[in-house]
This record gives sequence, structure tokens and C-alpha cells, in this order.
Amino acid sequence: MEMALLKLKERDKRLISILNDTLNFLDDFINNIKKHYIAKFEKQPFRFLCFGYLKITQNNLRAIVTLAENNIIDQIQYITRNILEMVVTLYYLGNGERDKLANRFLYFEKVFKYKFMKAMEEHPRLFKVLLDEGKIEEKEEEFEIYKRDYGLISNHINSWSAKNLFEMIDNINDEADKKHILKCYRIMAAWDKSFMHPTEQYLKQLFEIKPDSVDFYNYKNIRLVYTKELSDLIIKKCFNRFSKSRIAPTEKFNALKIRQKSYKEFLRNNNLE
Repeated sequence: MEMALLKLKERDKRLISILNDTLNFLDDFINNIKKHYIAKFEKQPFRFLCFGYLKITQNNLRAIVTLAENNIIDQIQYITRNILEMVVTLYYLGNGERDKLANRFLYFEKVFKYKFMKAMEEHPRLFKVLLDEGKIEEKEEEFEIYKRDYGLISNHINSWSAKNLFEMIDNINDEADKKHILKCYRIMAAWDKSFMHPTEQYLKQLFEIKPDSVDFYNYKNIRLVYTKELSDLIIKKCFNRFSKSRIAPTEKFNALKIRQKSYKEFLRNNNLE
């Protein structure tokens, strides 16, 4: 048992090191994008969204590495879920007119602002100051413009795509990546049920799984693997939106490919695929 635990701890260190490698590449990637592209984003909303998602992924990975180094693992699930939703959005947007769909996504905030104003109207005593300053007519006008320009199905007023997450995945054109994303979605959805609607088994695990045990490191490592898999999908999709010769020096890009090959071998050797 002690030997098995030692091996798992070494595997854990390697996974955290791999996440740090990915984070270091993201740092360079984002800095080069800032240098070469930042002034041109207003005319290319999909590229702007890619840059934003890279920044969010960078922040998420920093948080996950900190949590992993301190053996705080359940919270990794919540952050990784955010990365999954970004992956689905990017790949769904890539199906058709990217910039038009990206604008529909980015301007969907106008729908939320309209809904917020409507909710405040139902409780005027609580939100009197906000209602006085909220410019209700302006929000209603913006909402009508959004419906005119992008359409809005009333039953899906909470979803910019008028689809749930599974339906968005089902509409992804790239079959290879679609299969991979669907696998991640199913695993994440199963984990979500444990966190959001705690089962008896999950509640027992909170008390029974010791922080320095084989079960703990197995539980932790598989979450780090899915964090890495989803982060890679973000990078892959975004990397194709920028000129490789401009945003990543060749030696760094080649080093990333070498690390990725080593990572795949690591997964196979540790039964983590």
C-alpha cells in the first residue's frame, strides 16, 4: 500500500508540473496576442472571444494549480466545469458564421439586463433607487433590437443558443473533437450531480477518504487530467485563429508538441486515458 501511494504521489506531482507547463505556454501565447492583435479585435468578435477565453483559462489554471498543490480537490470540479462550457461554446461557434454567432453570444448580456430590470419591477420597494436610475425603456429597446438582429426563442430566454449544453455538443461539426468533448461532458455531468445533489455515497466519501491515501490521489488525479484535456481543447481552437508565426516562436511551439506527446504517453502508462 505504501509503494502504491508513493507512485500516486509522484504521478500527482507530474500532473501538476504538466499543468504548469500549459500555464507557461498560455502566458507566452497571450502576451504575443496582446502584442500583435489586441487593437484589431473590435472587427473580429470570434477572435476577441478566443482571446477572452484564453485569459479565463489562464486564470482558471492558476487557481487549479494552487488548489492541487494544497490538496483541495472538490473545488477543482467547479472551475473545470467553467472550462467545459467555454470549450462547448467555442466549438459550437465554429460551426457556421463565427463572427455573427460570436456577436449573438457577446450581446446576450442585453437579455440578462432586461430580465434583471423586469425582476426589479416586481419588487419596487426593494429596488426603488435602481429602478429610478435603471433606464427601463432603454433596456427594453435593447432587448427588442437583440430579438430583431439575432432572434430569441421565448422558452430559451436563458440560453443565447436556444440549446442546452448537450444539444450544443451534438451540433459540433468536428467529429473527432465532438467525441472527445462528449466524453468530458458525460464525466463532468456525473460529477456535478455528486456536488450539487450530494448522494449518500458522496457524503460518506467526505468523511472516509483520507487526504493521504490511494483513494484520495486517484480521485484528485482524474480531475486534473480532465482539467488538462479541456484546457488543451481551448488552446487548440484558439491557436488556429492566430498566425502561428506571429504569436508563438517556432521553438516554443515545437516544445509544446513534444510535451503533448510525452503527456499522452504518461496517460497511457498510468491508465488515465
